[in-house]
Amino acid sequence: MGRQALVYGALVFAVLHIGYFSVPAVLFAFLLGLLFAYIVALSGSLLGVALLHSSINVVQILVVPLIVQPVTAFQNLLPGATPTETITTSIVLLILAGMTFIAGWVLLLLGYLAGRA
Repeated sequence: MGRQALVYGALVFAVLHIGYFSVPAVLFAFLLGLLFAYIVALSGSLLGVALLHSSINVVQILVVPLIVQPVTAFQNLLPGATPTETITTSIVLLILAGMTFIAGWVLLLLGYLAGRA
């Protein structure tokens, strides 16, 4: 995959994440897209990048709001939950996100090693 293809893929990734109409957010998405494209080019595996992307989404959309404002955020997800249930759920989601993140990196490493062997 050539350098132009990596940049083009990152540009498409950034455009698809333009929902907030924020220049820093689009720039971040572009840089993340470059990183993802580079990782796919090195490892030959799209699965690892897909797991990394999903773990970033889980952390950004579910875990961070539950840690920053656990009661308010969790009430939106499951009305009537107690603060203890909120904290427990936050911890479980954080552990699951961490496991997904680690699995993504392991798959990337295995894909990279298999491609280089």
